[in-house]
Amino acid sequence: MIDRYSRAALAGLVGALFAAVPSFADAPAPASPDAANAAPAGVSVLPATEVTSTRVPEPVTDAASSVTVITADQIEAKMPFDLTDIIDLAPGVSEAQYGSRGQLTSVFIRGANPNNTLVLIDGIRVNTPSSGGFDFGSIPAENIERIEVLRGPQSALYGADAAGGVINIITKRGDGKLRASGTIEYGNFNTEREVASVSGNIGKDNLSLEATHLRSGGEFPNDDFHSVGASVRLDHALDAISRLSFIGRIDNGDLGDNGAPVLSPDPLERLSPRDLTTSVQYTRDGQGRRDSISMGLLDRTLLDNAPLFNGSSSNSTIYDQVVSLNAQTTLRLGKNEVTTGIDSHDDVTSTQSTSVSSYGPSTASFNHEITTIAAFGQDEFRSGGWDVVPGVRFEDNSQFGDIWSGRLAAGYALDHHARLKASIGSGFRAPTMDDLYYPGYSNPNLKPEQSVGYDAGFEYDWTANRTVEVTAFQNVFHDLIQPNPATYIPENVDRATTDGIELGVRQALGPGLTGIVNYGYLHWTTNGAPLLRRPNFTGSADLLYRHRSVSADLGLVAQGQRVDNNYVTDTTSHDYPGFQRVDLTFGYDVRRDLQVYTRMQNLFNLKYQEIAGYPAPLFNFVVGIKAKTF
Repeated sequence: MIDRYSRAALAGLVGALFAAVPSFADAPAPASPDAANAAPAGVSVLPATEVTSTRVPEPVTDAASSVTVITADQIEAKMPFDLTDIIDLAPGVSEAQYGSRGQLTSVFIRGANPNNTLVLIDGIRVNTPSSGGFDFGSIPAENIERIEVLRGPQSALYGADAAGGVINIITKRGDGKLRASGTIEYGNFNTEREVASVSGNIGKDNLSLEATHLRSGGEFPNDDFHSVGASVRLDHALDAISRLSFIGRIDNGDLGDNGAPVLSPDPLERLSPRDLTTSVQYTRDGQGRRDSISMGLLDRTLLDNAPLFNGSSSNSTIYDQVVSLNAQTTLRLGKNEVTTGIDSHDDVTSTQSTSVSSYGPSTASFNHEITTIAAFGQDEFRSGGWDVVPGVRFEDNSQFGDIWSGRLAAGYALDHHARLKASIGSGFRAPTMDDLYYPGYSNPNLKPEQSVGYDAGFEYDWTANRTVEVTAFQNVFHDLIQPNPATYIPENVDRATTDGIELGVRQALGPGLTGIVNYGYLHWTTNGAPLLRRPNFTGSADLLYRHRSVSADLGLVAQGQRVDNNYVTDTTSHDYPGFQRVDLTFGYDVRRDLQVYTRMQNLFNLKYQEIAGYPAPLFNFVVGIKAKTF
């Protein structure tokens, strides 16, 4: 671990050098109209932005990549219980949850494996080294300003885990007068949620602090979920163009792991995840130059306790840690915006398990560390209606050696409303720690996955509330890592291809009424094991209404047929049907500082499964009260 902290000191030194070197123009950048991200007096920020497509803030309408922003208005209208209620509100994105609330949830972008999607919280990577993925089912949706979903291979900027895309979760920043708010809700299946928050300005500082308590009793024995968490974000203005931010979150959960409830229920096994994410970030933004330094930490412990049941028992602890460092600078040189930077992250996984079965007692453990150091560069060139963005990245992985990745994206404005765009990029993903080392279910001979992705699309914006986007894509994977359905041991599939079409429409329908439709069609082929849990289409449609004291969201979520394996009754993959689920949220402002609401999901009590053998929740509802001070 000494090397890790040596690199941390080096990153700190690089940050000090960046801060010490004067920018080309120390005048502040244009002020942001984005009220949610407004800075205190004298501090300037960029316009309403998405940050993941080029690692530099830019308006969404300027992005040459396929990116969707799930806005604060959409999140507020859904009044979500957790991230699973909102993450699929983007075309080309599907999710699969192991049944009830709080259970493990994976996200697929354009048919790529879940661990091919890099998940960031405020730009800091949070994928776990053990599985390579991120569990969307255990994180509350509180204190989130927006979610940026970037589709297509992004390894040229973000490295491993970004071959399918990037999801960046942006937390709220305190703004305006210091105020407090609270939410209480209760519903069937012994569901409850309590939230308390404080947000606002304290002198030159912006503070956002929140605490959450979530509970659901589930529908089956040992199907309950309980979570307590807290998040904080503190932004300190160093001067008119510089800011120092501290962002942290901790979540402690406890849930039943009842197996496949209708096939092989387990009334005793319990999971206890604890997640800690923190980051310290420095930004300096003048008109001619933008510098940023960030240091992040993911620390996750998962306890899995399965007492004696049907002649066997087990107890295991999985510990994951990621220490990440990033330093980058962007120079604005006429028509060019050149970004260069360095990335480093140390990934550690430690696993210990003991078990007792008819074969007797056994123990297993492993402890491994993989270090990645990378340098990247990008040039965003704008001239006339053209926006051309080439990028390249060199990455050194202590397990697999050197890897180069490249990407080229381009956009052309036909007029003030219409825009064409296309991209091509290479991607890769190194095998996870579990893939390589988990006792009895690993394969040390695995090779990294390699991929190439293409897309081309058309956008038309009549107004900010009337837009349409159509994109066609194809991804070609070589050495795709898939579990063998018979042995559960991962293996490299020689070749797999995913292709499809994505559609996104937003349309103002009348005073206070907006319609949003997202659709994604997916087709895949492989010469190895089938690609599991990829529905042949995904879709969502929402009618959002807000007028005076009344707010409502009528939503439809749909998935098409998919191939899956229940891993219980047999080891053969089968086709499973899709589903269409209808949800409704309704709110009424009793007064300016008090709102009552109800959220009803699976309104027609549909029986369906996102993962074979794990029934999704039937009709469920909550009634809540939200209060705030002014």
